[in-house]
Amino acid sequence: MSDFLKSLGYLAGASRFRRVSEKLYQDGDKIYQDFGIDFRSSWFPVFFVLAHQKKPLTIMEISRKIEFNNITVKNILRDLEKKEYITILPNPNDKRSKIVSISKSGKSLLKKIKPIWKLFEKGIKDLLDQGHPDMMNILDRIDKETDKTSLHQRVKERNFEQIKILDYKPSLKKTIPKTVHPHFWEILTGELEENLKYSKCDPHLNYLNEGGFIFHAFYKKELVGLIAIKRWDDHQLEIDKLFINPNYKNIRVGKILIERTITRCTENDISELWVQLTQAMSRSNSLFQSFDFKEGGISRNKTKSQHIQKVLCLKF
Repeated sequence: MSDFLKSLGYLAGASRFRRVSEKLYQDGDKIYQDFGIDFRSSWFPVFFVLAHQKKPLTIMEISRKIEFNNITVKNILRDLEKKEYITILPNPNDKRSKIVSISKSGKSLLKKIKPIWKLFEKGIKDLLDQGHPDMMNILDRIDKETDKTSLHQRVKERNFEQIKILDYKPSLKKTIPKTVHPHFWEILTGELEENLKYSKCDPHLNYLNEGGFIFHAFYKKELVGLIAIKRWDDHQLEIDKLFINPNYKNIRVGKILIERTITRCTENDISELWVQLTQAMSRSNSLFQSFDFKEGGISRNKTKSQHIQKVLCLKF
């Protein structure tokens, strides 16, 4: 019979890990049954941790030690408690948590099960050596890599590679208003700020001629965002406009545009990068805070009295 999962290659990598894991767990349960011991392989890491601790542990402490999520640990603890292998009591130091310790029955089980664990160890070594004699170190490297850069992050980064950041060019002058107008150019009152009217007509007048710059974000050849930067003097710039197409908010367009802006600033010995936001712009506030923008300074635009002034101090 053909191996369907194997035919999928790397796409089924996690599924094949799970298949191997399930086979090992199933065989482990059979071995315990052969020795007349009421125990399941999936309980091993939690029980082992509790059996080798001199004091009770909280559920959070157990989760941290074996790096399993809390739900998985709680389910295992529930099963162990039903078998009376552990004791769960309220935490005297924290009413919100509970402490877990091995019971008398659990200690009695431990004496019976230790010799079997030695057999498990030899059997698993023999099995893994058939795959590769250094399999444990390979697993260790995979484990560390998933902590360093998760699969979620790796997939997102591959997607981000399709985002291109380009400087403003005249051919975009007519494209920008058509793309941006439905989402961005109109402010809350339905009117346009005076400098925004000029921005629509002539980016050179508002930004480029004064030493500012404009970056455009393209995703699969579609304009999905832009950032417009004003120059105040030789060492201070302001993020005057930041647009992200609402249909592409979840692919980090804004973050990439700000990162490119900060890089341009450092390349040009800019000491301060400013931005003005409102309290209602919670998502934007969080975005700029992630780059360590701090509140402070005096607003340069008197018409923006309701705006929060934020600054990023760049050090060289």
